[in-house]
Amino acid sequence: MLKKSILTPYRGVRYHLKEYARRGSQNPHEQFNHRHSSLTNVIERSFGVWEKRFPIIGCGTKPH
Repeated sequence: MLKKSILTPYRGVRYHLKEYARRGSQNPHEQFNHRHSSLTNVIERSFGVWEKRFPIIGCGTKPH
């Protein structure tokens, strides 16, 4: 569900990084989606590093 505090990409506009390899962003909506996609990848990689260092994050159980 969308909330005021969550920024989501524009629908119907290019989003994935591979789509920008051929040509750059053509308008502000595409530029926002490109930056959103880039930031999402950085965050996911960061969580992957944290999960390797602190296994309790990725185990799916709550600590006591």
